[in-house]
Amino acid sequence: MARLGSAWHDVATQDKGSFFMSRLWRRGESWYVDYVDERGNRVRKALLGVETKRQAEGELAELVAQVRRRKLGLQPTAASSKMTVWGLVDWWLSERCPEASAASERGRLEKHVKGTELAGMPVVLVETTHFEALFSTLARPHESTAGEPRPALSGASVNHVRAKLRTAFERARREGKFTGVNPLLDTEKLAAPRRSYETLTLEEVPRALAMVAPQWRGFIATAIFLGLRKGEIGGMHKVDVDLAARIVWVRRSWERQTTKGGAGAELPLVEPLVPYLEAALKTPGPYLFPGPKGGMLPRESDPHLRLATALKRAGIVDGYRVWCNRCPPELAQVVTSPPAERPRCAVHKRLLWVTALPRKVRLHDMRHSTATILLRAGVPLHHVQRIMRHADPQTTASTYAHLVTPDLRRAMAPLEGGTNQTQQPPNPDSPQGAAMQNDSTIPARFERATPGFGGRDLHRVETRAAVRAVSNGAVPRTSEEGELSVSRAEVSPAQSVLAQTRHSSAAQGEIRSLPRPASGPRSDIDPSASVTPIVTTGRSSPADRSNSTTARRPFRGGMRIDDEPDPPPASSTAGVRHG
Repeated sequence: MARLGSAWHDVATQDKGSFFMSRLWRRGESWYVDYVDERGNRVRKALLGVETKRQAEGELAELVAQVRRRKLGLQPTAASSKMTVWGLVDWWLSERCPEASAASERGRLEKHVKGTELAGMPVVLVETTHFEALFSTLARPHESTAGEPRPALSGASVNHVRAKLRTAFERARREGKFTGVNPLLDTEKLAAPRRSYETLTLEEVPRALAMVAPQWRGFIATAIFLGLRKGEIGGMHKVDVDLAARIVWVRRSWERQTTKGGAGAELPLVEPLVPYLEAALKTPGPYLFPGPKGGMLPRESDPHLRLATALKRAGIVDGYRVWCNRCPPELAQVVTSPPAERPRCAVHKRLLWVTALPRKVRLHDMRHSTATILLRAGVPLHHVQRIMRHADPQTTASTYAHLVTPDLRRAMAPLEGGTNQTQQPPNPDSPQGAAMQNDSTIPARFERATPGFGGRDLHRVETRAAVRAVSNGAVPRTSEEGELSVSRAEVSPAQSVLAQTRHSSAAQGEIRSLPRPASGPRSDIDPSASVTPIVTTGRSSPADRSNSTTARRPFRGGMRIDDEPDPPPASSTAGVRHG
């Protein structure tokens, strides 16, 4: 207990017998304290607001307890007593923040943290409750330090500020800027609903590109057909494109000599993108898409605004806003289709204005559109991951793959008493249906129409076709070229028993006599048999599995054999003016 005069206090360091002397005295109407802090420095200061001896003793006991907690690492200690919260954050932004995001993170933290009461507090005094109060303020409408009204931030935005502050304090603690526990570790994340991303379909891509301004058309087309980020397109050089080999190298992001993932990539070119790159290669300067003066495009360039205008002109909108320029804005109406004739305001008798509301698609959402189109087309997930250049396939599947309403409608068809499209029997008039029902030879190979329909899937198709045919009394045969076929023939009773035995073992997954198809392209593939990607819902129902020999089961990878070949899709560059 501290007393008037001198007293000894055990600071409870790890070294037993380590004591520090503290002294408390009164001069006039003020009380003063003299003690040794955790770094061994003697501190003398006046106790403000203290009038009695009991209050002074309590203040001294609290100071000694703070020294004890700092020595035990239970309370942070700044390397300099003058270091403030913003001083620590500014050090992290200048010295330790990744170069790719330093500018954007500085702008974010300066807007939401710098100038607040918390920013000027010493690090030795800041606690978890101070950060909780800051996050609570940001999550509701508030005023800036200049008195300007600011809207409430979303939960995701507040969590982003929290994550950067936590990283800054943790890095400073590891490098000895302060000791103790990171005060942001105990802060709680705000509820942040998952964002619903808007994407374009393959049919909407040429319509949108046709309406983009010529100077931005190649930039946006590259974002769609290669799934590149804005900085990767802005930093791309002409030497990164090889039209003869149909290859593009992704090596830079703006002025940085590496990408966001820290590694370059080699991507194949698709034919619809070639005309845009041919036009871009004719521009002056080393950059593929140069700025107004031939140099690199500035970071502040706004291709997303050009994209929004193009979506309006292409009719890719969420609705139309009908409003009167003399009525309050809250009286405006939103309709799904434009009115045939402009109506008049019931109050002012003036013609109403009709404004298209474009779909809320950002430039980065073109990257989401690329991944979604590829996955819906049946491209394997690991291939899409390589194209998107993600380190984890889960990122590709959870963040960049977006199911659309038709996919969900096909999946929910059984709830309406219908049949899922993946389980419908083949059309008898189609080549596949005729081959499975009549006595002719069943083709064992089908055209590989999309990537990912590999040899294992082809082998599975052949095996199932053979099982169905064997159940009808046919026997499998292999031609001299290695082509598998199953034909109905007149067999003896012994051969019939053998066929039934083969059918039984094949139904149990034990058939081993069927050779796997040879790898590589085949010149004898029937082009009339097409493979179309769809979204499957899992295993077929018991009723479907107990159906006749023409019953269909979904294949691995979401593939099925169409009853009839679909008409070829329209060219993705139709109606596009190359500029």
